[in-house]
Amino acid sequence: MKIILTTLSGLVSNIRNIASLVVFVFVLSISISYASQSDTAVVLVTGSKSDITSISIIEVRRLYLGLPPVSNREAGKAVINMTDSDIFNVFLKNIMHMTEYRYRRRLVKRVFRYGSSQIKEVNSIEELSDHFASNKNDIAFVKVSSLDRLDNIKVLTRLW
Repeated sequence: MKIILTTLSGLVSNIRNIASLVVFVFVLSISISYASQSDTAVVLVTGSKSDITSISIIEVRRLYLGLPPVSNREAGKAVINMTDSDIFNVFLKNIMHMTEYRYRRRLVKRVFRYGSSQIKEVNSIEELSDHFASNKNDIAFVKVSSLDRLDNIKVLTRLW
């Protein structure tokens, strides 16, 4: 009986050690993933002739949900930059506090309930630059490394 108890206590100790190791590896992988995401700086931009001087994160959230701005009346509409889907997902996580699935559902619900228009999506930096030429007060998020390929824009704030 004593041998069985000794064996069981050793087994429990080994299971605790393995569980601690699994938790450590999980936390390490999350921190490495977060570090790689934070290495990519992203800014909020608008047209170079825009009347917007600054905008709060709350206003950005409202615009990306298809709602009108409250305090920043000159702000136009949001544009979803789909040139990098990873940046889009990090934007949804950090700024909108939603998953892509939840965000898309909210937009569809808003369109069908209130008849509001869908948020424009662009798939290339050139398309975004052309959009800002004709829509000076719209906003979009862009990687800092892509700024040199954009014409007619001004940076409003750094998101991360």
